[in-house]
Amino acid sequence: MTARPLRHALHHLRHLGHPALRALRPLLRALQPLLPPLQPLLPALQPLLLALAALAWLAAAGAARAQTASDEEVPFITTPDRVTLAMLQLAGVGPADVLVDLGSGDGRIVITAARHFGARGLGVDIVPDLVASSQASARRAGVADRASFRVQDLFDTDLAGASVITLYLLPEVNLRLRPRLLALAPGTRIVSHDWDMADWPPDRTLTLAVPEKAVGREKLSRVHLWRVPARLQGLWCGSGGVALQLQQRFQAVQGTLQQGAVQQALAGRIDGAWLQLLGSGGGDGGGSGGGSGFNPAKWGTEWAAEWVADQVAKPAAEAGPGTTPGAKPGATLNAAPNAAPNAAPSGTLHIRRAPPGGPLQAGQQLRPAGGASCPPGG
Repeated sequence: MTARPLRHALHHLRHLGHPALRALRPLLRALQPLLPPLQPLLPALQPLLLALAALAWLAAAGAARAQTASDEEVPFITTPDRVTLAMLQLAGVGPADVLVDLGSGDGRIVITAARHFGARGLGVDIVPDLVASSQASARRAGVADRASFRVQDLFDTDLAGASVITLYLLPEVNLRLRPRLLALAPGTRIVSHDWDMADWPPDRTLTLAVPEKAVGREKLSRVHLWRVPARLQGLWCGSGGVALQLQQRFQAVQGTLQQGAVQQALAGRIDGAWLQLLGSGGGDGGGSGGGSGFNPAKWGTEWAAEWVADQVAKPAAEAGPGTTPGAKPGATLNAAPNAAPNAAPSGTLHIRRAPPGGPLQAGQQLRPAGGASCPPGG
């Protein structure tokens, strides 16, 4: 190590902004005149100097990360215009929508949604100057009656009335928001620029070339879309002793359709309030009961149902993997932290499409089981 790289390292250490490191500036300035006399000792001091530099940088990185998480949550980085349009198009935003942009920055997503898609929107940000600038931009665009902005922490924002939520945050912030997002009304659309939701897979992802993007080496943007799935985990009962047992992991479901001693294995997915189920193919359809069960050659293998709420349900907590089979529908996937784990189920599954001749028919309704099993007659 020579005096030049050492001087360069000291220069950078002196300009670190964290208060704990700023206290080192007088010492670092005092070391500068000693560099020429120390030249013969630099090879022996190299491991110590490198270790001190590494510790200083780690401290600065940790402090910056902590400050981002607690004080600012996310840095303001402009969403490119083509990504803004792609986000709104992917969500299918229209005049009937109410959009909330969490961390709205310069307000372009909310203003574009109002100006070009006819939606109403709210943008929240904790930086007053950005909020004031967004309000002025909305007035200039002639959409101040449909695009509003508020100085507010995104974690304090009421999301209950939104049909679309837009995000350009950070991965850890997305995960902190995830339980609240999963507790929203089924079908609520969530669009995130670049960052996903960990093990909650998006329903769709678009990849866009963005040469003007200010961050990242790829010059690509990924736009992810989720539709909040209805909470269907549990046992549902229909007429004639029909029992539908569902196990849910976000929008993916597996289950068993049973009538008497005959049962059929099912798998499918939830798209908002809609449930699509496919039976296993071949033989007697994976069923049991001496081969006289759910034969896909006779009944087909596809069912579609719509979940309809009885009333506005209380938010319920997000559950992790391995929820208990037989749990009451709606009680485990998406529960708010203070919700009872065995909250009473609600809602009705309306069968909209079913193979002819099977145990479930279009127009039939399934209700949550009142106990561990369905009554024999439904």
